[in-house]
Amino acid sequence: MSVAEPFSMEDLSSMSHKALREHCRNLQLSADGTKEALRRRLKSWQQSKNKNPADDLICPITLELPVDPVTAEDGFLYERAAIEQHCKSRAGMVLKSPMTNERMGGRLLAAPKLRSLIETLVEKGAIAGEFADKYRAKKQEIKDRAELLKKAEKGDAEAMYRAGEYYHRGAHGFPEDDNVALAWFKKSHRAGNVKGTALTGDYLLEGWADDKDYKKGMYMSTVAAARGSNLAAYNLGMAFADGAYGMSRDVPEAIFWLEKAVGKCPVDHLDDNHKEKAQEKLDELQRVNNKRSRSEMPALVSRS
Repeated sequence: MSVAEPFSMEDLSSMSHKALREHCRNLQLSADGTKEALRRRLKSWQQSKNKNPADDLICPITLELPVDPVTAEDGFLYERAAIEQHCKSRAGMVLKSPMTNERMGGRLLAAPKLRSLIETLVEKGAIAGEFADKYRAKKQEIKDRAELLKKAEKGDAEAMYRAGEYYHRGAHGFPEDDNVALAWFKKSHRAGNVKGTALTGDYLLEGWADDKDYKKGMYMSTVAAARGSNLAAYNLGMAFADGAYGMSRDVPEAIFWLEKAVGKCPVDHLDDNHKEKAQEKLDELQRVNNKRSRSEMPALVSRS
């Protein structure tokens, strides 16, 4: 076996003391010590040769290359959003390192040189594969987010609605924040977006944000449903079916709106799961309604 070739632990375990020393000398390592010491030295060298350049740059929380790297007081590198969320989740408790579980302070230091290093390693191909692909995707996500918010801030009603959706779901690089989501839905509604009107009504009914108002929520849902939103039609149908949100139970009205929710509405943004629920509730109400209608029919007078 050539000394320039990689060697396994099985190779090392079978080598003589002399062969181990020769390998160490050829690799410009110290050749002093016992056979076990030389094996450990050669194993360490082999591991360092196989090490991925990304290994020391991965955020231990996200297990990805950080786009906005920071150094915490435990000395480890993290994605800023991930370590900030870790600190936030331990509010009122002793803050401990995600890596060592030892107590640490909450100060985070920006790492611009490491950010530049990561970018260079990815661009030059020194870091490739899944780590590089996810890094590029995240960078693109950040760019897309900035462009969407720029459009929304300039008054684009659809961009306002999408910003609200992304904040609601915590998707596409947006943090999950229902209060911010509702603010964007309200702006979208005022700009004339039907989906924004429907989601404003939905939020006010469900109280997902700090704002809860059944009366206003039903009004918004009625406006949106009349303009073709199947999500708003679903909310109205279920409200009348169950007597929810301060409404009186009204089966015919519930059927009217649920038929719209499962039909072809011009503004289709109700997910498949809720469409199934709407259909199930509609079938149930129609059975009850048909049964009631039959029971109210006048009895036939028998002829002698």
